[in-house]
Amino acid sequence: MKKKICTLICGFAVSFCSLAQETEPMMVDVPQVIKWSKMSSKPKPETVISRNQIEESSETSIMPLLTKNVPGLFVNEQGVAGYGVSSGGSGNISYRGFSSKKGQILVVLDGHPQYAAIYGHPMPDTYMSNNIESVSFEKGAGSVRYGSNAMGGVMNITTRSSNIWESGKNEIFHANASVGSYGTTNFSVSDEYKNGRFTLFTGANYSHSDGYRENSEYESHNGLVNASIRLIGNLRLKTVADITQFNIDMPGTVETPLLDCHADVLRANSEISLEHGKYSCGHYHWLSGFTKFYYNYGKHTINDGHKVGAPAQEYLFHSKDYLCGVDIEESLYKVITAGVNLKWYGGDAYRNPLTEHYADNVSFSEYAGYIMANGRFALFRDFMRVYAGVRADYHEQYGMEWIPEVDVKWRNLAFYYSKGFRTPNMREWFMYGSANPDLLPEHCNSYDLSWNLYKEKEHSFYDVEIGLFYTQGENMIETIVVEGKPKNMNSGEFSNCGVEVSAEYRKASFGIQGNYSYMHQENPIVGAMCQKIGVTGTFYQPKYTVNVGAQYVDKMCLATGDNEQNTSFALLDARVSCPINKWFSVFCKVEQAICSGNYETMLGYPLPKTTVLGGISLNLKQNNKQ
Repeated sequence: MKKKICTLICGFAVSFCSLAQETEPMMVDVPQVIKWSKMSSKPKPETVISRNQIEESSETSIMPLLTKNVPGLFVNEQGVAGYGVSSGGSGNISYRGFSSKKGQILVVLDGHPQYAAIYGHPMPDTYMSNNIESVSFEKGAGSVRYGSNAMGGVMNITTRSSNIWESGKNEIFHANASVGSYGTTNFSVSDEYKNGRFTLFTGANYSHSDGYRENSEYESHNGLVNASIRLIGNLRLKTVADITQFNIDMPGTVETPLLDCHADVLRANSEISLEHGKYSCGHYHWLSGFTKFYYNYGKHTINDGHKVGAPAQEYLFHSKDYLCGVDIEESLYKVITAGVNLKWYGGDAYRNPLTEHYADNVSFSEYAGYIMANGRFALFRDFMRVYAGVRADYHEQYGMEWIPEVDVKWRNLAFYYSKGFRTPNMREWFMYGSANPDLLPEHCNSYDLSWNLYKEKEHSFYDVEIGLFYTQGENMIETIVVEGKPKNMNSGEFSNCGVEVSAEYRKASFGIQGNYSYMHQENPIVGAMCQKIGVTGTFYQPKYTVNVGAQYVDKMCLATGDNEQNTSFALLDARVSCPINKWFSVFCKVEQAICSGNYETMLGYPLPKTTVLGGISLNLKQNNKQ
């Protein structure tokens, strides 16, 4: 497989030799005008991570950027590279007491849901930075628009593509290679091409690490294609295909190491959509919308390993799952938006193919419709904007759910309320001894009050947001003992509240971002933390660019119950990039340069305190706008 990746990289390089000869190479200059995207005009709070921020980070996965940029959010790790699956897997998104491992935080890729259907959780090893244009994390429940699993927030990923509405021809080729601590190597190539009505993005990624502990090797291969063609008028046909295959060894905890604990995972997704917009009537775009078909597929082979001296596993765990659907949405005058979501999902899981079928080709269907409207009302010589929506969601296992949402914005103040829900996953319904087919959805009520100040000048801007939140959950699924046997039940309740602050200032040669969060929990949840503080500074100079980031985490919960354990730690990271010439640049990144405290984000998996990564980037650009 390594030979295939090297062949692919060489093929990209050879095919673009002519591009380097025929066009002026891309200049590497200090940005004179910083490009940014203003916060969404909708009252619902969100954090947006742009393509510029992704490139400045040199991160292979998008997940670490969420931890650094979203107040109150943390993604745990169990090694140098890769997140894995099963009991030794990491990559859990923890936010406001919700957990992506439990399916309570939804990942959306180009508008459609992304998760393993049997267990209901996202797959963090598939979200490669090289393929991503931007990420927005919508805070609070988002179930009116997105349905199940969007209880605690929505991570919305947009894949890379040229602007199809612009005329002309352009092409951007990028290649990146890096090596680092513990035998870590990363290679990525991408080509972004546009010619008139047609755009095409292709990306390929390879990662490998020996791991910092014995039996912790990781390797992944990924490829993505995103193609669009503008048809008649403002009609666009778009197709996206993404595939990831990764292998990871999971060493177990330090106290109880494991042998032969290994996961071999294949994840693939595809989409075809027909989009239209910009049908104008006066100053309004009177109608816009899309029809989308998507299909996600996964195949997992897992060896749960064995303790030293214990016999090896007789059978491996196998599972296959699929998630497919149709999404239709239309918006009239940007005032009323209505949509329909049709979804089918299921899978098969077994260990011994003769006697241990945990989910024997189980399948489900879910049908939903939603409508959202907004209007402006005069209030104290100003206008108050109100958004309201409702979703009717029918699932063949438990029936109908009604989900309301209300958003209000007046001047710099915004209030947001929404009900969220999570459908029980196939494991909770049918697998293992605790299964309970009578489980009902989990519910939560999410309240946000925020104040935002945004000021923009010719070459600079600053943005400050302060938010208060309160979340109350009920019908939470817990495993309790009933008549001497464990059983999944809708018995849990919780209420969390807190404050989140984010601020950003940028000008041509300097930028700084900071965030702070505090959360009070009645019942601690593994992965949740009391406080988090993060600051990142970027300095642009003609001969170099420097990024420095500091982060402090206070009282992160590692274990609950009678043996409750918390940890606190502080981290300092730094990255320097320098242009060699008009084509090439080099970079060096140090993570955990200064690390205080017991640095582990999963109990029994201490992380290395200093790692170094260095590499080289190639950029070629052709731009012939008409």
